[in-house]
Amino acid sequence: APAVGMDGDGNFVVTWQSDDGNGQGIFARRFDASGSALSGEITVNNDPAEEQVEPSIAVAPDGSFVVAWSDEETTGNKHDVFARIFDSSGTAQGSQFQVNGYTSQNQYHVAVAIDDAGNFVVAWGGVSATDNDGISARGFDSSGAETIAEFQVNSTMTSAQFRPSVGMDAAGNFVVTWMGFDQPDPAPTVIARGFDANGTETIAEFVVTETTINSQQQPAIAMDADGDFVIVWTADGQDGDAVGAWNVYARQFEGDGTAKTGETLVNTATTSGDQVGGSVGMNARGDFVVSWTGAGVGDADGVYSQRYAVATGLTFTANDGTNDATMTFRGAIADI
Repeated sequence: APAVGMDGDGNFVVTWQSDDGNGQGIFARRFDASGSALSGEITVNNDPAEEQVEPSIAVAPDGSFVVAWSDEETTGNKHDVFARIFDSSGTAQGSQFQVNGYTSQNQYHVAVAIDDAGNFVVAWGGVSATDNDGISARGFDSSGAETIAEFQVNSTMTSAQFRPSVGMDAAGNFVVTWMGFDQPDPAPTVIARGFDANGTETIAEFVVTETTINSQQQPAIAMDADGDFVIVWTADGQDGDAVGAWNVYARQFEGDGTAKTGETLVNTATTSGDQVGGSVGMNARGDFVVSWTGAGVGDADGVYSQRYAVATGLTFTANDGTNDATMTFRGAIADI
């Protein structure tokens, strides 16, 4: 279950779960922008007595990072959410700490995002004080002190919500996306909601996808420095294939939640067979790359990627005295 985060200079940290002699534990390793190792393997969790699974990582521009994970009790069969903070050299800044304050039953499917100052938000699915199967979140500063009390992310609580992903901009504004049932169809679709750095709602809960028939699953989000964001997901039978054939889609949004684009098929070279599990990364100005697994050119079960320039939607009109000529720029302003 690997996850990766990158700093402002292109150095990156990979985290994963592996056998630590007491079941599963969480590990990480740092690399520079050329892929050369900057550290050996780092043991992330300092309590090896339980099972630690499903890590998520967020790296600040200065290289400091936070790893969050789901921690399974070996007795009681219950999951809680934990996190640990590291500086840019990979040195732990204190011990692991429990993120979820509501501890009844299970909390799992953890996601974390960080801003330029090292403040971060952790989101997770499971039982909360107000929802039997919803999405919760909590915010912290770079030292691990609480900045946003634990709260319910989803405003619709009539059915199950699960598998969150969270993106955060340079100033700490963030958007959480997840899978929700019965919104509006019985099958799961992709939902999102936005908040400022204090946890106050800025974007009301909305359906991300234009298509809601069949099933839309496994959302992932990335956000640029100004708060514009892209959400990718896996859709069932949406490109003309039969139901049960999956493809990856994306849709771009302004920081206020206004759609920049319609939903866009990502796996354009190969649409037959299955393409699933989209992951997305975005740079500070909004260019992004989507990766996924499945059938493609040269491999029936491989890993593929496609890169995109930010959709700015900036339109300019010139007139030669008789006719207007209009262009819409799709690159960032710096490229024009």
